Amino acid sequence: MSAMSKFPFIVLNKDEIDFESLLVGKTMSHRVTVKNSSLVQTNIKVEKIKDDEKDSSFSTNFTEGVLPPHSEAFITIEYKP
Repeated sequence: MSAMSKFPFIVLNKDEIDFESLLVGKTMSHRVTVKNSSLVQTNIKVEKIKDDEKDSSFSTNFTEGVLPPHSEAFITIEYKP
């Protein structure tokens, strides 16, 4: 028995996001493009790093979904200290 599989190739358009020095009460957002360059669809999921769950300064407009082959998803990341 043998099998062959294809792995999705996911690329972000930014390596890092800098919200600079933002004053409390102000809001800044950045848009990130997630691209699936493969021939197969893939599931994507955006999760907050597991910490003490006390920091709610960051939010996104996307949590999870399916990214078809050769397509893009646009995710907005918002920071409100």
